[in-house]
Amino acid sequence: ASHQKQMFLISRCVYISTSPIKIVEHFVEFVKVDDTTEKGLFDEIINVINILELDINDIRGQGYDNGSNMKGKSQG
Repeated sequence: ASHQKQMFLISRCVYISTSPIKIVEHFVEFVKVDDTTEKGLFDEIINVINILELDINDIRGQGYDNGSNMKGKSQG
């Protein structure tokens, strides 16, 4: 079985000093994911943020998926 779980990260930059406001998206990278729990995904995202030396205070998150790992009493 060669199935591998991945998530991909995209940055969206909002330039508010331009008129009109400019929004630009950039592909960051594919991330191999072994642990698909909310904690596992969180840890992977934090790892990439640290590697890229991004300021966590300037970051907002959005996620898109079927979200089965985030549903339910114990997971989400």
